[in-house]
Amino acid sequence: TMYKLGKYPVIMLNFKDLSASSHENLVEDFKVKMSTTFNRYHYLLNSPHLNAIEKTQITAYLSKTVSELEVQNSIRFLMECLYKHFNQKIWVLIDEYDSAIHKAYIKFGKDKENPYQFSPEFQKVLDLFRDFMGPALKSETHLEKGVVTGILRIAKANLFAQQCRFAFSLRHYQMKF
Repeated sequence: TMYKLGKYPVIMLNFKDLSASSHENLVEDFKVKMSTTFNRYHYLLNSPHLNAIEKTQITAYLSKTVSELEVQNSIRFLMECLYKHFNQKIWVLIDEYDSAIHKAYIKFGKDKENPYQFSPEFQKVLDLFRDFMGPALKSETHLEKGVVTGILRIAKANLFAQQCRFAFSLRHYQMKF
């Protein structure tokens, strides 16, 4: 195993500090989280392997001036940039993926009119996480390995009953590595 030490670029995210008071607040917290993450790779701004458009996009992530769609695409974009810079596939480590989901579920997860349904606001939170992690971890060609950890047992949690594809893909990554 030591022969792999230092061979792959690594993106590490910990979501324990993400807030979940609303979907909009969570998007803003994601912007801050991704700005901090992109700051670890600020050397990409000087990379001869990236074009001006990619460097401008990195600057937008650093300054937190990205849209929600760009937030959803942030891991995949960072993986693409790192791959171009190092010409090496990327490891992605995501810890406590479920912390904000759990907080949101407690605060506003159930629909007030139908307690057996998720609230529309909570559904937006689930969609944000699915759209954030799915493109990077499910079919990304620049991914070497992805590890996703959390305390919720996604395979059996009713929390993801409406998001089966998301739950199964996350379970696949948890069990695979």
